[in-house]
Amino acid sequence: MATTPMNRLRIPARPSSGATALLALAVVLTVVLGARAWQAWQALRRPATAQVADADSIRPWMDVRFIARTQHVPVAELAARLGAPPSGHVTLLDLARQRDVPVRQVEDEARRAVAELRAAGPREGPTRAPGPGG
Repeated sequence: MATTPMNRLRIPARPSSGATALLALAVVLTVVLGARAWQAWQALRRPATAQVADADSIRPWMDVRFIARTQHVPVAELAARLGAPPSGHVTLLDLARQRDVPVRQVEDEARRAVAELRAAGPREGPTRAPGPGG
């Protein structure tokens, strides 16, 4: 019988341990990444009201603009209630230092202001401060 390329091709009786390890790794990665994709998809399907951040999550490092955007309240109104610049580019820690009051007091004021603005309902104002161009 003549030797052809197909006759020279040998298929091992059992897969090597390296191939088995690669297959196991591929299965694990598929399951993990699939689970994360499912969770992300579920989060996108939730209504916007369910995704509003809890006002208790407000921290001193956050600036007024960030708080307004995550809490879905107008930046200018929140800034006015906290005595911050209308752009909202100042952290609660900086506000506390400027006013010479405890940071906790400014955090509590921010929480109360967010709660009041939410209770007042949606406003016609933007939740983002105007950019440098206006």
